[in-house]
Amino acid sequence: MFLPLNQSSWLSSILLVFISSLNFGKGLCPMDCYCDESDLSVTCESPSNLQVVPISLNPDFYGELRRLDLSFNKISTLEDRCFENQVKLVRLDLAYNSLSSLQSSKVFYPLPELEYLKLGRESDRKYQHWCLGIFAETQIFELKGQSEINLSFNFIRALELNDLMGLGTLDLSSNPLHSFDGLPLNLRELFLANTNNISSSSLNSMFASLRDLRYLDISSNLFQKGELKDLYSDSLFKLVLRNNSNLFHMDIDASLSQMIRLRSLEIRHQPNLEKVTIDLRHFGKLRYLDISDNHKLSSIDFSNRRPTPSQKEEEEIISSPHHQLVSRLRELRLVNNHLSIFQPGDISQVDSLEDIFLDGNPLLCDCHLRWIQNFLKLKGGSVKRDMEVSCSSLPRNLSSIPQEELYCRDKEFELWVVLGLLLTLGSFCLLSFLLLYTRRNRLNNKKKIVDANATTIAEDIGTMAGTWRSKSTGMTFLDQNEFIYATPNNNDRIIPAVQERNNDIPDYYYYGGGTLPNRYFIQQQRHSNHEEDEIFYLP
Repeated sequence: MFLPLNQSSWLSSILLVFISSLNFGKGLCPMDCYCDESDLSVTCESPSNLQVVPISLNPDFYGELRRLDLSFNKISTLEDRCFENQVKLVRLDLAYNSLSSLQSSKVFYPLPELEYLKLGRESDRKYQHWCLGIFAETQIFELKGQSEINLSFNFIRALELNDLMGLGTLDLSSNPLHSFDGLPLNLRELFLANTNNISSSSLNSMFASLRDLRYLDISSNLFQKGELKDLYSDSLFKLVLRNNSNLFHMDIDASLSQMIRLRSLEIRHQPNLEKVTIDLRHFGKLRYLDISDNHKLSSIDFSNRRPTPSQKEEEEIISSPHHQLVSRLRELRLVNNHLSIFQPGDISQVDSLEDIFLDGNPLLCDCHLRWIQNFLKLKGGSVKRDMEVSCSSLPRNLSSIPQEELYCRDKEFELWVVLGLLLTLGSFCLLSFLLLYTRRNRLNNKKKIVDANATTIAEDIGTMAGTWRSKSTGMTFLDQNEFIYATPNNNDRIIPAVQERNNDIPDYYYYGGGTLPNRYFIQQQRHSNHEEDEIFYLP
C-alpha cells in the first residue's frame, strides 16, 4: 500500500518511487537509494532528488526498518502518519530538503522507538516556527531518554520545547538564539555551537533549570568581554570549547572551579588563545583534559597559585590527610600548541595520570622534560607515544636523549653574571674617564716655556701654560686659547689677553699682554702657499 499523495505529487511518486533498482527477497528498493537488508537501513541521499517519502513498497520489509536517511532531497511536505508502517524506526534524517509544512501533529506518529530525528538546514522560516509549535503542542512520539533531535543550521530564535520531557539530546547549533529559555528540563546533552554571544549569567540561568545536563558544547561562540567567569553546575560531566575567537586568556579556575562533577574538558582550536592557567586542586574528578590545536598558546600554568600560607597554616596543611594532591586525571593532551617550555607543576604529583601527549610543540630540550622522560619510562609508554615527544632544539626523540643533556641554565645566576659584567664595564669606563680628566688637568697646570737660546725646558708653575717660539721681532708666547706676544726678557707674569678687534683696520687685532706695558698687534699676510704672522710694535 502506497503513501497517501496529493494530486500534485502523483506523477513524481510514479516516476521516483516505484522504479526498482535492487531486489530483496520480499520487496524492491527505490531508484537511487541504497537498501541494506542486513542492518535494515535505507539511504536515499542526493542525487536521488526525491519529492515524496518512498516507503511502503513492501510492508513486510519496511515494517522492520530501523534507519532511514532521506537527506539532501527535494521533499516539500510530510503527510499525516506517513511513517505509520515503520513503527520500529530508530533513526530518521530529513535534513537538507525543501520542507515547507507538516500536515498535522501526527506526522511522526506512531514511532515509539525513534531515538534520532534530524530536520536541519531548512530554508523556510515559517516551517521552522510551525515545526517548533508542533513539538510544543504535543509529544510527536513516545520519546525515550536517549532520543535525539537535530535542529541545527536553521533560523530558530526562541524555543518552546519544555514539554518534551523524554528528549535526551538536542542540537541547536548555528541558530541565532536570543535566549536559552524553553529547553526540555530533562535534557542530558545540548549542542549550542555558533548560536549567539554567550555570557556567564545566561549559562548559569540555563544550568539552574537543566539539572540533569551532562554534556554541553558551546564552541564557535563569542564570550561577552572575552571571558567566562564563575560558571556553576553540579551535573555537567563534559564541556567542549572550540574556536571561540575572542578568548585570549583562559583562567580555568575562575571559570569552571564550581563545576564540581566535571570529568572531561576540551579547549581546542582557539585561534587567539595565548595563555591557560589551571589549579588541579579544584578539579578532583577531572579525568580527561584536552588543550590542543591552539597555535598561539605558548604558556600553560599547572602551578598551585594559592596565597602563601603562614607558618601555622602550613603546619596544619601538612598534618592534614588531604595534603597530597587529589586528582583522577588520566589523560592529558597538549598537542599542536606553541609550547617551547613545559613545566609540569602539579601534574608531577598526579599518580593517576596514564597518558600525556605533547607532540607538535616546538619544545626546548631542557630540564623540564626530564619529568616527561621519566614518566614515559615509569608508565611503560608505547614506542608510538614515546616517539611523539621530540624537541626542536635537539632534533631527536626524547627517549634517545641522555638526561645529562637535558639541563637548564640557572637564570638567576645568568642575571648576576650579566649584572657583574655591566658593573665591571661601567667601572672601567668611569675609571678611564677619571684618568683622562685628571691627566688633562695636570697637563693644563704644567707650564712649559721654551727659550729659543736655550736647549733645556724650564717649568714654571706660576706662569701660563704655553710655548715660546722665536720670531723676527722677539719671542712669541703661544697660549692654548690665543696668541700673546711678548719678549722673553719680560719678567712680568703673562695673563691671558683679551682679543680686541680694530674697527679701523679689519685684518688687525689687538692683544692685551696682561701687565705688559706695551701693546702689540698682528698683521696676517696670506700668500698663495702659506700664512705668515708679522708682528708690529706699537709704542
